Amino acid sequence: MTQRLRSPWLALVALALIGCSQEADPNPASPSAPVARPRTTSVTMSLETSDVLALDEAMRALVEREGGYVVRASSDDVRASLTLRVPADRLSAFRHAARRLGDVTGESQLIEDGGDRRNDLAARLRSARTEEDRLVARLSDRTATPHESTSFEERLASVRTRIEQLDAEHAAHEHRIEYAAVQIDVARTSVPFWAQPWETIASAASAGWSVARAILVGAAAAIAAIG
Repeated sequence: MTQRLRSPWLALVALALIGCSQEADPNPASPSAPVARPRTTSVTMSLETSDVLALDEAMRALVEREGGYVVRASSDDVRASLTLRVPADRLSAFRHAARRLGDVTGESQLIEDGGDRRNDLAARLRSARTEEDRLVARLSDRTATPHESTSFEERLASVRTRIEQLDAEHAAHEHRIEYAAVQIDVARTSVPFWAQPWETIASAASAGWSVARAILVGAAAAIAAIG
């Protein structure tokens, strides 16, 4: 009798345990992480240094080491200007290293969304290629008159030109997303008079003599003209 009563209770307990195990998911599905939108980044950095040419050379080596390249650059003993492209995923490391090359006097960053532009270019490309396919099909239609065929050819040439332009714009936009634009401006550190007094005096004297010589030459020319 006891054995008969125990069996139904065991069955109920087993069913309850099975139900609990089904309700409790040991590996609940985690919510998917939001997809990061593409963006374009521009950075401007101003630095001062006592040796402009050395910093210019070090900056070129740094951007190459980080996988970027120099777009254009100019430099002399007093100032330097470099326009660079740096891989977006290496921008933080590049900026950290660049700050150690001189005294930073200014730094700014501009981030713009690149997703809308990318989607717009992709949609325009799809539309243009669909039109290209339609015109190619019309040209292969042997029932078209010569006048119609000429019109289709002109329209097809125009569409293909537009596709080339959109392809170029799309490639340029993707490049701006992949590579951040970095503008580096370097100036020579101003040296106070008391730090290098003789050099400062010599520089002032040289400048003064140049001015005086120009005045004397101008005066001599004026006298000669009057005489």
